[in-house]
Amino acid sequence: QKEDITSSDISRFKDYRVLFIGDSITANNYRARTNWVNYLTDELKITNFTNGGISGSGLIRNGSGTNWIDGLASYDNNYDLILIMGDMNDWSHGTDFNASNVGSYGDSTTSTFYGALKVYLEAVLTKYPLAKIGWITSTPRNQQIGSSSDYLHGQSSVFATANSVIKEMCNNYSIPVLELYNESNLYPWISANNQEYFKSDVEDLPADAIHPNSKGQKIMEIKIKDFVIRNF
Repeated sequence: QKEDITSSDISRFKDYRVLFIGDSITANNYRARTNWVNYLTDELKITNFTNGGISGSGLIRNGSGTNWIDGLASYDNNYDLILIMGDMNDWSHGTDFNASNVGSYGDSTTSTFYGALKVYLEAVLTKYPLAKIGWITSTPRNQQIGSSSDYLHGQSSVFATANSVIKEMCNNYSIPVLELYNESNLYPWISANNQEYFKSDVEDLPADAIHPNSKGQKIMEIKIKDFVIRNF
């Protein structure tokens, strides 16, 4: 049974310097008026933070001109906490990683997903040896653009492989992982859930079964806040 969270558990975060790394779901974008970073920093009274979310980005996939590996050099050198959310964009449409180049544990180049994660995690740990680091897996999505399994939810999806590799590699480096791919309480393949939690609340855009709106982001943030308080 979980212990109650008290105000003393939260007060320590007001002095934290926090870096958020991720894709469009982390970035302040046109799908959600308030996203999980906004909710979290407000509720934990975090004022010194950088939102490094870049739409379309991944470990090696460029979004707005850069990817996570190359973009690491652009962040300040001093953070107390680093939260990384993703990664599905490297697997979208099979453009960067797919079943043929997931690789295996021990790979050390960015030509495979295992290798890219090793390169990235070791770069983060080298630059921030004293920081607390956590990884948050992506929420499920249910849009097909490429092959029949590109964006499908659950174990039939190519993202299930990506999710398992992330957990394996983070465990290897003693980095806590919050599982949102399988435990988000978001079900975008169900029409009513998609309409309620994925229809843009910033512009009049239809639900896309990928990007949570403010309500969907709040569902995510409840779990993220609990993860942060209990692990960092």
